[in-house]
Parts: sequence; C-alpha cells; structure tokens
Amino acid sequence: MLMADNDSDSPLGALLLGLGAGLAVGLLFAPHPGEETREIIADKAKEGMARAADAIDELKIQVEAGLVNAREAVQQIKERAQDTVAEAREKLQEAARAGQDAYRTELRDRQAELDSRPIVRSAS
Repeated sequence: MLMADNDSDSPLGALLLGLGAGLAVGLLFAPHPGEETREIIADKAKEGMARAADAIDELKIQVEAGLVNAREAVQQIKERAQDTVAEAREKLQEAARAGQDAYRTELRDRQAELDSRPIVRSAS
C-alpha cells in the first residue's frame, strides 16, 4: 500500500484516528448518563471537525503562498536566463564584428604587400 493511500500518515488522518480512539475510550469510561455522554461526544466531534476545517484552511493558505513564491522564483529565473541569453548574443555579435574587421585588415595588408612588390618579368 502506498503512503498516500494510508490516512494515518497525514495530519488529518491522525486527527480523525485520534478522534475515533478518544470517542471509544470516552464511551467506555463515561462518568455521565447516556444522553449527557452523547451530547458531550457530539460537542467534541463538532470541535474536532472545526479544528480539522481550520487545519485544512491553514494548509490551503500555506499551499497558495508556496505557489505564489514558486511562481515568483520561476519568473526571476526566467528573467535571469533572458538577460544571460541577451548578453551572450551581444558578445557573439561583437566577436563576429571583430573577426570580420580582422579579416578585412588582413586582406588590406596582404593586398598592400602585393602592390608594393616589384613586378619581375621573365626573359624569354
């Protein structure tokens, strides 16, 4: 059996289990007459249910806050990733421009070198 299938592993399951055990023990050792005992048990059951509802509401609030925090964290990561990509793109473009400039400079230098050499003609 999976842990998720076992109600006693959750706080609500533990609360319900405790409530049931408490009711059983209360019935066995009740110092009050039957009708009064049933009223006490009903009141305690209502209290337990109210506490369970409060616990569920608190859990919902915590889950919602966790989701908001997770969304904010994901948004921050996304923004940082976009900034990093933009910076990398800019550096790549700068490197490409520098490479093109270096290539053009090298071509000009070689052409100037070729232009400055004297023309040698063969004697035929």
